[in-house]
Amino acid sequence: MSIFESYQANRSLYYTILLAELMPNGYTWAADIVLPIFLCADDAKIRSIISSRDFQKLKSSRSIEMHKSFVLSMCANKEFFGMKEDELLALDIRQDAIMLIEELSKDVTCADPLLKLVRLQKEKGCLSSLLALLLYSQGKNDSRTASMLGKALKNGDLDAGVVWLALSDAADRAAIYQQMSAKLTELCLYPELSNILFKTYGVENIAESHNSQIKKI
Repeated sequence: MSIFESYQANRSLYYTILLAELMPNGYTWAADIVLPIFLCADDAKIRSIISSRDFQKLKSSRSIEMHKSFVLSMCANKEFFGMKEDELLALDIRQDAIMLIEELSKDVTCADPLLKLVRLQKEKGCLSSLLALLLYSQGKNDSRTASMLGKALKNGDLDAGVVWLALSDAADRAAIYQQMSAKLTELCLYPELSNILFKTYGVENIAESHNSQIKKI
């Protein structure tokens, strides 16, 4: 089983790619921000993949698709990037992230990625987690960020709930999880994520109650 079949590793890699490609500070900087937020236990594996030149040089969704096609149909070199299961799934995640960046570049002419996201967030309302991470990376995390993530959570955005928990004050985290358990049926599919989140944030009693409900389903 690939590590990228888990929610934490999948989203950790996805948002690391987005931050690294939208901002000028590099992949190590992006990983240092994202991985702790998504509480990924596969830190070393993800950092190994994102440090690969073969991974980073694929800058368009088309180039990624061509790379994957070569891997799946013609490549005989077992050391070629993408021949391992984790690497191939990482390319799928990279393609998803790059496609979003291509959409941002197409829809908005402004060169500032933060301004691009602010505009598209207002228009589409679907980029709350990424916008919050970009704001946080620039030292901006206030009540407006919390409000934005809260609205996204109410609309069923699991990523927004995880990011909101990480960026919130300790006193607010129990209430945030209650909203997550009420609004996001996805948590029934991620009991391990629920345990990790709330063991980390010190509200195990809520996690235990929620897990007992999961067992009844």
